[in-house]
Amino acid sequence: MNEQVKGFSVIPRRWVVERSFGWIMMHRRLARDYETKPAHSESMIRLAMISNLAKRATGETSITWHNP
Repeated sequence: MNEQVKGFSVIPRRWVVERSFGWIMMHRRLARDYETKPAHSESMIRLAMISNLAKRATGETSITWHNP
């Protein structure tokens, strides 16, 4: 990040992080902070990413709460 630039500056590869957050938020339980322990939150995030990777690897789609 350039300290001399005023205003908006592009952060390299920020879109990767934003895309990952979008994938995680597709899982309803992770859209809100329901978990009381950090270990439980970490486990739910891991499950969400495993689900996402499995879907991408197999080409299958699963029924989720946001599908019509």
